[in-house]
Amino acid sequence: MSLVDYRRSGGRTPADDERIEIADDGTFAARRTVGGRAIGDFAGQLPDDEIDALRAEVATAAEAGDLAVATPPDGATEMIAAAGRTAQLGSNEQPGGTWGPLVERLRRLVADAVATSPRAALQLEADSRQGRLVHAGADPIEVDVASIGVRLVRLDKDGAVLGRWNAPAAGGLEDDDGPAPADWQTAGPGWSHALPFDHPLELAPGDWLQVWVTLTVRSDGLRDGRLFAAVPG
Repeated sequence: MSLVDYRRSGGRTPADDERIEIADDGTFAARRTVGGRAIGDFAGQLPDDEIDALRAEVATAAEAGDLAVATPPDGATEMIAAAGRTAQLGSNEQPGGTWGPLVERLRRLVADAVATSPRAALQLEADSRQGRLVHAGADPIEVDVASIGVRLVRLDKDGAVLGRWNAPAAGGLEDDDGPAPADWQTAGPGWSHALPFDHPLELAPGDWLQVWVTLTVRSDGLRDGRLFAAVPG
């Protein structure tokens, strides 16, 4: 039996396509497409204290009735279904009130907790001089390596931008014959792929390097994804 179903979709490209379905016994299945260091499919078991808190927050939200808050233009929309009630709101909204604790917990679970339980996922590993994608989980996921693009931003300790560098996706580069074709690989246990990282950005102590990776994966349909890591100097 489902305890709560959370989905986030839409927004600017690459569009959000995130979800987590949590059963009453605490088992969950989740998907991340636009996230931090990991995207893909996840599954696992939430701890008892997390489930107890979720049950209480679901009951409180159910007593309050449905929630509907319009999503701003170009924003992503969240949909939550629990105990026969629904909530719809923009992903940047802070609803507060009786729905607030449940919304915040689900956002945190999607953002952080599910990444520790990969089923078929890709993870970003990076430092200031090199980066790579690695497979995580027991099941494979397909990735178009020609779609992989890298963007780096150097920041100082106060967040001021000191430099940028880009390595565009090979599939987006055209020659006389048109765009480069897709290059699908099956990423399974042991798979890794080195990222273009020959950048001129030299980090001083206290600096940070933002690493953004965009790509297309194929798992239950095509999905454009984005990974992110912040690397200290």
